[in-house]
Amino acid sequence: MTNSTDSTHSTDLTRRAPEDALAFAEDYARLNAEDRKRRAAEALRDAFLPGPEDAETRQAAREALWALTRSHVLTYGKKGLRVSEHTLEQYRRGLDALVSWCESAGVKPHHIDTLAAKRYTRHLEALGLAPATVNARLSGARAFMAALVWAGMMTADPFAREAVPDPTPAYEKRAPYTRHELDLLLAAATSTERALVLVAADAGLRASEAVALEWSDVDLPGRRLVVRAGKGGKRRTVALTERCVEALAALAPAPSGRVFPWTRQQADYYLRRLCDRAGVTCRGMHALRHSCGTRLYQASRDLVLVARHLGHSTTRPTEGYTHLAAEDYARAVEALGEART
Repeated sequence: MTNSTDSTHSTDLTRRAPEDALAFAEDYARLNAEDRKRRAAEALRDAFLPGPEDAETRQAAREALWALTRSHVLTYGKKGLRVSEHTLEQYRRGLDALVSWCESAGVKPHHIDTLAAKRYTRHLEALGLAPATVNARLSGARAFMAALVWAGMMTADPFAREAVPDPTPAYEKRAPYTRHELDLLLAAATSTERALVLVAADAGLRASEAVALEWSDVDLPGRRLVVRAGKGGKRRTVALTERCVEALAALAPAPSGRVFPWTRQQADYYLRRLCDRAGVTCRGMHALRHSCGTRLYQASRDLVLVARHLGHSTTRPTEGYTHLAAEDYARAVEALGEART
């Protein structure tokens, strides 16, 4: 039986422009198993056509492979339609990286076995990528392989057990901005930059949560805001410090719309620019959130409270944000020399 939607389209990707490939392939979940496998097989074939004259067809086919992967993630993934755009972007980068390696290694994705999967992992390590980046690429590969299994092009995911350990503790990689550095940033900031820094450093919002924040979710008199779509689609209400309220009030909010007129990438850019002006080493937006967790833990010594503020379901991930601050550690070590039995 042929899917009625499929019958209205040409199944030859060579006749479709790259920008149409995603729309053409988006309905994978509506296809029966036979049509889904046929369409995936066509995309795998055309994605590796060798000639320069085939560039447009290759791009269209690779968009179709991404559409297959995205459709599978949204249909069968644990988070369903709540999966974040950031996660989808990571999966897309993982798919593109794997397809590029397959092209150079002369291996088709649906022919990858456990040995080839291991070779790919070693290839990523040889590029000098950080373990977290390698594992992110592997998660994208797993999402792609799961989609190929769904399409009937494979029987198992060869990347199921692939991962690389990270010998560096999380707290060593996520050094927060110190109180002094935050003071320097705030002193050098414009009104919008100041609000962005405090929404992350005091309210503990993630970068994606900050740039998605709407004025309708901010209650300045009540000194709180609502994060409507946090990580995993979770909603939470966050208390605001007085200085954060003042910084947001200084923006003279419009009746509606987003608080910050920036994308996530633009927010990173403006933070880097602010750090340059303030003479502070830029460690990204996430280090502001880490600073929030660390300072709140120092003030409360309550992991449950910190987890609540940061939007963690358990206290386990919170421990990575609330490690002993460097100055506290140095002070404690210094006290060793002053101790008397």
